[in-house]
Amino acid sequence: MTYCRSSKVMDISSETPSPDIGEIKCRGLIAGGDWPGEPLSAESLSPWWKPSDSGNPLEVITDSLPQSLCRACALIRDTDPKDLKIHTNARRTIHELEPGVCGICRILFVAYKIMFRNFPTSSLAGLGALLTNRSYLSKGGNPLFLESADCRIPGSNCPDYRSRTSTCPDILISCNVNGTEDVPCPWGLTESFASTHAHLLGGKNQSSGQQTLKSTSSAWISRGLEECARQDEKCCGISKKAPPPTRLLDVGLSSGVVRLVETSHLHTPIHKYNCLSHCWGTQQPLQTTRENYSRHLTSIAWDIIPRTFQDAIRLTLDLGIEFLWIDSLCIIQHDEEDWERESANMCSVYANSYLTIAATSSPDCHGGLKYWENRELFKITGFTADRAPISISLVTAAYQIYYEEYMPLMYRAWFLQERIMSPRVVHFLSPGLVLECNGRVIEQYVKRVMWDFYPAKSKRQYHNSIVSDPLELKGEMWRHLVAGYSQSDLSFPSDKLPAISGLAHHMAKHRAGAYYLAGLWSDTLAEDLLWIRRCPAQRPIWKAQPQRAPSWSWASWDGELAFLVKYHMSRDCLDCQLPQTTPLLTLLDVENAPSTAKCAGDLSTMPLCVSGKLSNAPSSFVFDESKSRFEIGRNNWRQHYSDHVEVYLDEEALSGNALNDYLSSQEIKSFRVLRGSEHGGSYQFECALLLRRVGSSSTDYVRVGVASETRIVYSNATKPGTQASHRNTWVFRSTWEHGPSIFEAGAVEATIRIL
Repeated sequence: MTYCRSSKVMDISSETPSPDIGEIKCRGLIAGGDWPGEPLSAESLSPWWKPSDSGNPLEVITDSLPQSLCRACALIRDTDPKDLKIHTNARRTIHELEPGVCGICRILFVAYKIMFRNFPTSSLAGLGALLTNRSYLSKGGNPLFLESADCRIPGSNCPDYRSRTSTCPDILISCNVNGTEDVPCPWGLTESFASTHAHLLGGKNQSSGQQTLKSTSSAWISRGLEECARQDEKCCGISKKAPPPTRLLDVGLSSGVVRLVETSHLHTPIHKYNCLSHCWGTQQPLQTTRENYSRHLTSIAWDIIPRTFQDAIRLTLDLGIEFLWIDSLCIIQHDEEDWERESANMCSVYANSYLTIAATSSPDCHGGLKYWENRELFKITGFTADRAPISISLVTAAYQIYYEEYMPLMYRAWFLQERIMSPRVVHFLSPGLVLECNGRVIEQYVKRVMWDFYPAKSKRQYHNSIVSDPLELKGEMWRHLVAGYSQSDLSFPSDKLPAISGLAHHMAKHRAGAYYLAGLWSDTLAEDLLWIRRCPAQRPIWKAQPQRAPSWSWASWDGELAFLVKYHMSRDCLDCQLPQTTPLLTLLDVENAPSTAKCAGDLSTMPLCVSGKLSNAPSSFVFDESKSRFEIGRNNWRQHYSDHVEVYLDEEALSGNALNDYLSSQEIKSFRVLRGSEHGGSYQFECALLLRRVGSSSTDYVRVGVASETRIVYSNATKPGTQASHRNTWVFRSTWEHGPSIFEAGAVEATIRIL
């Protein structure tokens, strides 16, 4: 079907609405509450919507909506929603709407104003949006979906406009509930909405603009927990032998009084308790201290409890659970002895809980358990031109990407092990609720899983990997978690290793004979040593912390990092392509290593004693452009390869002459760590640590970076820049036999200590 754009173009600056049709009006209500950016005013909807005479500044009125549709809206009605051709042809700007003759366009006029309200009026002529019928996205209902499309305005290619349009809210337009019955849509475009998605319109107290925790959320969570218990009892069961936490919060299920209890003094066993994960934020939450400890054992006044804590208490009560663990209340704050004892057991506290309540969208303890925030944006009630009743809602779609500012808890360092170790976690997110257990993910109305956008794998992947995967994949799982963890925030830099030590202690149970070494593992030491700065140009986010860990550990730095050696895993870890790697160093000893994975305190004096090949750092000519070489095989079969060298310095990013000057002036040495290959040998690499000698010692060094040499190999059947369907079936010969790596030149066997 070919799209025919209507020839009528509305000029909102000059054209005025048609006269009133009788006395029948439609009323529109701008939803109260928080709006990101500039608030929507009644005046901004002129001329098709006007302020009402009710005195409510958020209420507007318009003539009864036209029963007819323009060509563009009729085309959407008459086209199969799965026909993607229309999706690229139905882009319109606000000037191309026909609100005078089309009822849907009258509604779209409001939706466009909402979507682009943070742009100047002069830009509206070029801001496009796409209206589609999204019935194939849901099992019931047939909502219209409006999303921002291409920007056709001067400067639209600049980053500022791209970033602003990417955050424009997508909007669902659907018939709403009028009393207890669904209201039919007069245009045949949207079916009744209540049967499947009516719950989306709840969750906001319109009179106060405050988010409220509805009983529907408790009911949904209960159903999800029942499904988890039914389907995943083995991987999500609660240990009946595990001792309870030292202290818990009695939420008043039987007494109606919230108070702190010492579990050793309780006369009945504790079968279940919940945990709360939350961001402390800039404002300190309510805390238990030595000064108020006795008062908290008696009662805690409701009006001094922060809103996030209150919501967690309500939810715990709704679920019929008597106890709740909150870190700031169940650990005595500013008491070093209590903190060291309780923080060491924090991972087991979460692991043995029934449910962890995650205030994922709240920046601090006063934000509450936020969900469905800013969902219902505009509500229309009234009649069409032929007096058919209508009730239409414009709702923020639940298809939004999870940006960091929308889920700050995911970037709190301690939350990584809290989330992974908890058997069940319920996330309160703006688009809806997400329940994670060790076997599955249940989403209330969210169509994109959070680990697509946050660098941490799902709980299910972690627990599957740690039980059944080979060592190579367990090592990759750990490095993936560390890479995501490096992006997280810590209130106290000294918590870098303690905040992940519980997870390390759990993994140690599944890596027999391995030693945990300040964030690395002895059985995958070669791969673990090859960490690098992920964003070298962003100097402010990369800061040395030498007092915290030895130079060879990633924990000696604050900032985002990555690892050179990566295993290419599919989503469920069932189809894996493993590089063939060979360590080139031998671990001899680690001085002053802690006896367990629960390491804390100063680990900076923890030298790594290793043996291997040591040489001068690569000279300047190897940093030129990649060079092509070749070798001749049997029967005139030729194998070509191009090689390339990369240097990653820990302290700062250098290149060209500046890099060469640094390597020569500091007398930097290279220490061979690992050699490997992938894809049948078509990708071959060798990696080395870059070290600087300490003082006059001949054996003591500190790490200053990593270097690698890679060789891309081609046969005479697969030249560079071409593709061959059978390439991955070839087994390429090792290129190291033809020409040694740059790290081999002048290398001598040495035993050294890396401090």
